[in-house]
Amino acid sequence: VGRDTELREGSSVGDDAVLRALVTVGTHASVESDVYVPRGTVIEDQSAGPGGEPFSADAPPVVVITSPLDGADTASGSLTITGTVSDDFGISTLQVRVDDGTFTNIPVTGGTFTYTVTSIPDMSDTIEVRAVDTAGQLGNDILYVSDSNPTRSFTHVWTGAASTDWNTAANWSAGSVPTTSHTVHIPSDVPRQPVLTADAAVAQAWLDHDAVVQTGTHRLSISNTLAGGQVLGDGGVRMTGGSIHGRVENLLVTGVINLGGYLHVYEDMTVPAGAGRIILTNELLRVSGLYSQTIDGVSDGLYMNGVDALAHLDGGASFGGSTNMSGSTMGYGRVTVGGPMQVGCSSSYACFAPTGTTFEFDGDSPQAVHFTLPGTSYNRFYDVVVTNTAGVTFTKSTGTLASTGRLWLHNGGVLTTSGMAFTSTTGTNAMDGNAVLNSTQTVSFEADMVVRDASLFDSDVLVFGKALSMSDDSGLAANRVDMRSELPVTSNWYTATNTRLIGQAYANSDFDLKMPRLEIPEGSGRLIIGNATVSLTGDFAQALN
Repeated sequence: VGRDTELREGSSVGDDAVLRALVTVGTHASVESDVYVPRGTVIEDQSAGPGGEPFSADAPPVVVITSPLDGADTASGSLTITGTVSDDFGISTLQVRVDDGTFTNIPVTGGTFTYTVTSIPDMSDTIEVRAVDTAGQLGNDILYVSDSNPTRSFTHVWTGAASTDWNTAANWSAGSVPTTSHTVHIPSDVPRQPVLTADAAVAQAWLDHDAVVQTGTHRLSISNTLAGGQVLGDGGVRMTGGSIHGRVENLLVTGVINLGGYLHVYEDMTVPAGAGRIILTNELLRVSGLYSQTIDGVSDGLYMNGVDALAHLDGGASFGGSTNMSGSTMGYGRVTVGGPMQVGCSSSYACFAPTGTTFEFDGDSPQAVHFTLPGTSYNRFYDVVVTNTAGVTFTKSTGTLASTGRLWLHNGGVLTTSGMAFTSTTGTNAMDGNAVLNSTQTVSFEADMVVRDASLFDSDVLVFGKALSMSDDSGLAANRVDMRSELPVTSNWYTATNTRLIGQAYANSDFDLKMPRLEIPEGSGRLIIGNATVSLTGDFAQALN
């Protein structure tokens, strides 16, 4: 049974059947044992009867690396890892990679895996194991590793022989304090870890997993590479070029930076106006505080450059600038936002214009997303996914906000558009799991819309450019619905809604239209009734030209 199929009440699913992701099986349908039910399939409550809460398979797989522990030594160039992976409805693939390397498929048997990772590069920082389930959802675990016998050449190795002071020459193997042209190594097995007593700058800094640099209020500037360990303190790290992976408290990006693996910013990450750029190809970025960028170049800011690029902006995000963003800057991957989001572009510049990057709002408390100058061709989204059941509110200063992809209110996500119209232009839109869409303005869907699982529209004007499909338990409360094609199917959810046909609509099956008014306004509206009977409870009006 293929994706997006709906098997309604009274259906029977026999032994050994295979249900693909996002199939809906109706209440009181018969589902036999041994049916393969992948994650993403919805099986409505079989005992509560109509209106019962649906069961939805929507949690990601859980991956746990059980051995070795963090800090494992990779000096031999290989490491055997073991672990477990669990998923209620089936793992599609299990993969492993080192830092930002290519994912390699590994076998999993009975929920466990054992695999030897070979050819581990010198001074690697992480080994990541990720699982992909049958609905395409991801789960992962990360092992932090260290190298007790690095072969990389360093000009300065921290010894901590005299004190914790970074600026004391006796604490360095070279007998001098490193400067902007030097490459440093901070091992973990030394008597003291370094503390900055003034701003410092180096070309490269390589840290063991357990190594920690404390910056305090000072800043560590790096022009080429920061890899591994932790850099803690309000002063944080300033990257002016090269690559970065590891863990830092605060990060300032003022050059073109590539992620060299997993990067976790514990507090805030800032890309100010200038030439700042952070490039993700297939890496993972997590910012626990606020991510903020201000661009004045077409390729500045967050650059999502590969299908596996993933950025978790847990504390919220701010996008601003005075330049039109390049279309390739956000052409791939996924960004999740867990806090408020602000798009404050100046004038009519497109400082925020994803062309292929999905934005998901997944906070666990109400989120506000404000656009100063939203648009349909600039300062708009691509795909938008809302999974926050506490609610996401889109607000604006002026204009109409657009998604050039699809809108998906998933797993009970609640979206409110306050004071703005919203339009979605391509891709199949969807609402599921008791999702709600609220608007006092016009919400327009130029492509198909699929609504299920007791989800609800509550808007002033709804525009459907193509087919609208709604389950019987879902609801539609709108002052007016504009249909461009395909009238809704027979359902009691379409009661008391004024409808206008502003395109060519087809009625190919019998149903009642229990609306106060059906209108075909002057223009190109047309109602074509095939081999069907259509009954209208309310008024009918048409104006032809």
